[in-house]
Amino acid sequence: MKNKILILFVLFTCAGFSQSKLLKIIGPYKDSIKDFGIVALVESKDKLYIENIGFEKNVPSPNDQLFCIGSTSKLYISCLILQLIEEKKLSLDDPLSKFNIIRKNENISANITIKNLLSHSSGIQDYLTATTFNSSFLQPYEDFSRTAFYKLINSKSFAPNEKNEYSNSNYFILKEIIEEIEDKALHYVVEERIIKPLKLEHTKTYYSKNIPGLASSYASGMNLDDFPKLGINNFSDGVGNFVTTAKELNIFIRALFFSNRLINSQSAKILTTIVQPQGTTKNKYFGIGTLKFKNDQYNLFGYAGRTISYSSAAYVDTDSKQSYILLLNSAEFSKDAADKIIVQMIKDFK
Repeated sequence: MKNKILILFVLFTCAGFSQSKLLKIIGPYKDSIKDFGIVALVESKDKLYIENIGFEKNVPSPNDQLFCIGSTSKLYISCLILQLIEEKKLSLDDPLSKFNIIRKNENISANITIKNLLSHSSGIQDYLTATTFNSSFLQPYEDFSRTAFYKLINSKSFAPNEKNEYSNSNYFILKEIIEEIEDKALHYVVEERIIKPLKLEHTKTYYSKNIPGLASSYASGMNLDDFPKLGINNFSDGVGNFVTTAKELNIFIRALFFSNRLINSQSAKILTTIVQPQGTTKNKYFGIGTLKFKNDQYNLFGYAGRTISYSSAAYVDTDSKQSYILLLNSAEFSKDAADKIIVQMIKDFK
């Protein structure tokens, strides 16, 4: 393929670190990489380590390579909700009956709370199936409006608080509530409350083929860069369409959990509170606004995402205050392989 350069880029951000632990972790994958790249980042004890293998597309370094982060975007929504709660504009126990949202679909129970939405315990049917997602990608100029979204919720999966079950609908509705309270589109709210305070220069609240430095999108060997992204943006706004770099994602997640720059310490504790409905034993990985990494040996909270051909993971260890970021841009790279990299990052940097 034209203009593809296979690189092995090593950036040391701490003096005297002669051999990269991160490179040892992701290096073995370099021979299996074709048409895509991997960026891995660890911040540990005030030192930042970042490595990249794969191809570089017209950017000065992999630190500037942007990726769509899929459902990891939900962390930004969680942050905004907690900010509104701190400002007394909202409460975790507020039912949906307080908002205009409830008038739009009889299958969305009026007694579902903000906490239910954040912890995926609402029972609201997931609107974003493989079929609807592919349609928004392949037929971007069809109707992917809010009205179309509500029409797709045509049943109830279970009663609120009965169990946890991942549903993108929860965060689409949270996004709608944010916009209702703030009386402005999500883009402006994120800009004012997160991007400007953290001085993030590369983070975008949308996914577009026209974003400079965006890692190419590959699936089944096909470059998807030229496909319009309008339908996907409309249908996954606030759910899974943010774009950022490894460094800026790390800045955000550390500010969210370990400082008072975005939320206070009490709100940060909410993020690590596991919600496990009474009588259930299976789903012990749903926090209030986060997901716990599915390995009981580690106390990691954050989110992971997959969209089109991108995969992402952003976690913090609340005990050691370390952070772990993984970004890549190929649908062929399995979730198991990505989880394996995260686990090895944790082991090697403990």
